[in-house]
Amino acid sequence: MEKLTDIFERVAVAALMLMLMVTILFGTVAVAWSLMGDLAGIREVLSEPKALFDVLGLFVAVLVGIELLKILRHFLAAHEVDTALVVQTALIALCNKIITMNVVATSWTTLIALAALTFALAAAIFALRRSRPAREGGSAGADPATPASVPGQQPRRGTGGGIRSGRGR
Repeated sequence: MEKLTDIFERVAVAALMLMLMVTILFGTVAVAWSLMGDLAGIREVLSEPKALFDVLGLFVAVLVGIELLKILRHFLAAHEVDTALVVQTALIALCNKIITMNVVATSWTTLIALAALTFALAAAIFALRRSRPAREGGSAGADPATPASVPGQQPRRGTGGGIRSGRGR
């Protein structure tokens, strides 16, 4: 039964990756199309910066898709969800929300909540990066997406503060 669930998991993640790649491709085309349209009407962009923020929102949305693809790729390779990648993706998505929101029409409680959430995600990233060298033997500034390895050895699987999938792979 475990082999069946492993196969199902791989097929489901591969299907999600394929759909996400198509979405990222269409999102990239949409960003390019929107940017071309905005550059054609440069006077309107200069007089009304909302169009520029719309393009930036699309741009960051594509970046969130790329980060989600990294999470799925890591999950497929290591059979775990890398917590640092998930938190980074959440911070990028939150920044997308902050960039594209209408600050004037937003309540002060929502702004405080977004500030607190941003601080909490930044603190989580700091804590994850700070704790990583002790577990993996890497440096404090190491990229959390790439596991540390000793020259001549295979990178260790299942480390990095992730949530394991399945049993002892």
